[in-house]
Amino acid sequence: MSDKTKNIRSRISVAASCTVGVISLLLLFYLAMSQNVQIQRTRPGESYIRIEEYTREELQDTSAPAGVLVEYRFRISEDWDRDCSLAFYTVHQYVEVYFDEECVYSLFPSDDNTMIRTTGSEWVMIPLYREDAGKQVRVVLTPVYENVKKRSVEFLVGSSMAVFNARLKKDLPILIVSGLMVLVGLLIIIIGFYSMYTSGYGWESAVLGTFSVSLGLWRFADTRFSPFFCLDKPVLLFYISLVCLSSCAILLMLSQKNRMDGCIVEIYCIAAALVYAVQLILQILGIFDMRDSLPVTHAMIIVAVLLMGWMLLRGLPKNDGENKKLPKVVMGFLSVGAILDLSVYYLRKSSSGLFFTMLAMLLYIAYVGVTFIDSYARQKKVLVEKEQQIVQARVSTMMSQIRSHFVFNILNAISGMCKYDPEKADNTIVCFARYLRTNINIMEEDGPVPFRTAMQHLEDYVALEQVRFGDRIRFVKDIQVDQFMLPSLILQPLVENSIKYGIKPKPEGGTVTLRTWAEEKQICISVEDDGIGFDVDKMPSSGSVGIKNVRFRLEQIMHGQLDIQSVPGKGTTVTISIPQEDI
Repeated sequence: MSDKTKNIRSRISVAASCTVGVISLLLLFYLAMSQNVQIQRTRPGESYIRIEEYTREELQDTSAPAGVLVEYRFRISEDWDRDCSLAFYTVHQYVEVYFDEECVYSLFPSDDNTMIRTTGSEWVMIPLYREDAGKQVRVVLTPVYENVKKRSVEFLVGSSMAVFNARLKKDLPILIVSGLMVLVGLLIIIIGFYSMYTSGYGWESAVLGTFSVSLGLWRFADTRFSPFFCLDKPVLLFYISLVCLSSCAILLMLSQKNRMDGCIVEIYCIAAALVYAVQLILQILGIFDMRDSLPVTHAMIIVAVLLMGWMLLRGLPKNDGENKKLPKVVMGFLSVGAILDLSVYYLRKSSSGLFFTMLAMLLYIAYVGVTFIDSYARQKKVLVEKEQQIVQARVSTMMSQIRSHFVFNILNAISGMCKYDPEKADNTIVCFARYLRTNINIMEEDGPVPFRTAMQHLEDYVALEQVRFGDRIRFVKDIQVDQFMLPSLILQPLVENSIKYGIKPKPEGGTVTLRTWAEEKQICISVEDDGIGFDVDKMPSSGSVGIKNVRFRLEQIMHGQLDIQSVPGKGTTVTISIPQEDI
C-alpha cells in the first residue's frame, strides 16, 4: 500500500471519528435538555432575599487593625415563619453577630497564632429560626487592612442551598476555566516528565504545566464560591491563593527561558524569589503580613508581563521556525487584560472576573504546550538521527582502523618475526589481538571511555606501526592529566594521520608527541608531529573522512572542539578541548 493511500485512509478515519463524536455529543445534549420527565411542584423552590433596609455606621477604634469598626443594624421581619439562614460574605474582616445583643457568631484569628492577622475570605452562615422573628440584628465588622475598610456587605436571608447555587451560577464560567487550566497543566506536566525520562527534554513543559496549575488554583481559590468547600478553614484558601499568585510570574518566565533572553529571565527570577522570600520571612516572624505587601506581588507580576511583552516584540525568541505572530497577539492581549484587571482590583477592591484574561491565558498555555510537544518530537527525531550518525561514524572509524591492507601487513610482519624472533612475534600477536578486540568491542558500545583505556589502545596501534617501520616512527608522551573521559577511537585516527601523512613521506621519519593538560575549565589534548606539514587553507572545511568523524563524535558526545594547525615543512598540531563539566 502506498504512502499516499495510507495518508488518505488516515484522514478519512480521523474525520469519521470526529464526526461520530460530535454527533454523539449533540445527540446526548438534545436528549438531556429535552422534556424527559414530568415534574409537578406544590411548594415554591428554595430561594433567598436581600436585606435592603439596614443602617451602616463607621466607628473609630484605635485598637482595631485598620483603626475603624463598621457596624450594621437591621431587624428580622415579624412575619418570618420558616427556618433558614442569614448569609453574608466577608473579606479580611473580623466578625461579630448579635441577635438582641446576644452574640451568636464571631470570627477572629486564633490567639495562639501570632503569624496570621487575617481571617481570609469567608461565607458567614447563621441559622435563623421562627423564634428569631422580630429580633434586632447587629453585625460588627473589623477590617484588617486599609483597602477593605470601604467594602460593602450584602446580607441574604433564605436557604443555604439557594445561596450556594446562586454563587455557583455566577462563578461557574471562571470555575470551568480554572478547572481546565488545572487539567491542562497536569497533562502538560505529565508529558514534560515523560519527555525528560525518554529524551532528556521537557523541563520547560513541566514548568509551564506547573504555571497553569498554579494559575488555575489561584483563580479557583480567589472566587467567592470556593469558601463553601472549607467554611471552617478560610485562611487556608487565602494563603493557597497568595502562594499560587506569587509563584505564577516566576513559573511563567522560567517556562519561556529558551524562547527569550535567558539572562534577563534568570535575573528576574532571582530578584522575584528574593522578594517573595523576604515577604515570607516577615510573615513568619509576625512583622509584616503578606497581604499588606500584595502591591509588591502585583508589581512583580506587571514587571514579568512587561518584560515578556518587550522581549517578544523585540523578536528575541530563539526558535525562528515558530509562528511568532500568534504568541505576540496573545501576549499583547494578556498584557492589556492584566493591567485592566489590576486597575479594576484597585478601583473596585475586587478581583472577581478575569474571565477573558484567564481564557486567553488558557489558550496561550495550550498553544505553547502544543508547541513544546511538537518541538520535543522534532528534537527526538533529530536526536535519533544524530545517534544514527554517531553509530555510522563509529563504525566507519572502526572499520578504517582494521582495513585489510593494515591487517595483512601486520600478519606478514609477524610471520617474518616467527623465524628470527619468536618471542617478539608472540608479543606482537598479543598486542594485535588486544587491538582488534578493542575495535570490535566498540561496535557494541560507544560511550565515553577513560583516557587510560584510550591510551592503551593507542599504544597498541603505535607498537604495531613500529613493528613495520622500526625507528622511523618515534612516539613521545607528555601526560599531565589522565583522570578524564573521552569518546573511543578519538586519539588513534589523529596519530594515524600524523604517521601516514606527516612522518612516512620523510625518509628519516619523525616524532609524534601526545600531550594532555588542564586549562581553565577544560581538558586539552594535542597530537603534534614534525612531519612534512601541509597548507591548512587548502584543506577541506571538514577535513578528511576520519577527521570529520572524530570532530562529529567529539562534538555530539562530549561537546568538545577540534582545531588543526599546520606549517608546510615543519609539521602539524591537532588540539582537542573538552569542557570539564562534560567529563
